[in-house]
Amino acid sequence: MAIWVAGSTASLSCGFENPGSIALARGSLNWAFPDSLHVGTAVWEAQLAGVLARDETPAAAKALLGYHRAANRLNAFRNGLAAARPAEDVPAISMVLLGPVLWTRFVPGATSVEIATHATGPEPGDVVIVTDVAVISALATARLTPREARALGLLRLYGTADAVERVSIWLDRWPPGTGELARVE
Repeated sequence: MAIWVAGSTASLSCGFENPGSIALARGSLNWAFPDSLHVGTAVWEAQLAGVLARDETPAAAKALLGYHRAANRLNAFRNGLAAARPAEDVPAISMVLLGPVLWTRFVPGATSVEIATHATGPEPGDVVIVTDVAVISALATARLTPREARALGLLRLYGTADAVERVSIWLDRWPPGTGELARVE
C-alpha cells in the first residue's frame, strides 16, 4: 500500500515544478508513511533552537535555484553514503524531501552509490527516508550526525524492520566531513 501511495504522489510534479501540487503530495505521504509530516515540525523546532540553519534566501532566488541547490545537497548526501558504504548488502534508499516533495533514489553498488535525483518514488524493498533540505545540508557539513537527526525526528525511516536497521547502521558509519557541499549561490 505504501509503495502504491508513494508512487501516486511521485507521479505528481514536485514542488519545484508545480508549487501547487505540494499540499496533495504531502497529504498522500503522511497516509503512506504515518507521521512523516512530523518531520516538518521537527525541522521548524530545530531551526528555532539553532540546530538547523534557516534558509533566508529570497523567494525569487529559491524559485530560480531551489532544485539545483537541493540536487547539490543530495549529491553531498550520496558522497557521505558512499564513504560509509559497508561491505555487507544494504537496501537501496528512496528519500523524499518534505519541502518540495522531491524523490531521490540512492542505490548501493559494489564500489559506490548511484543517485537518481527526481525519481518517481520508491521501488519495492527500498527503505524510505523522509527528511528536508535543511537536514541534508546539516549532515553534509557535519553540523549534525544521522543518529542525531533520527533522534530529533529530522530523518524518519520506513521499511521492514531488518532493512531499516541495516540502513540505520549504514548511516551511523557516516564519517564527518565526507558530504562536502559545493557552493551554489
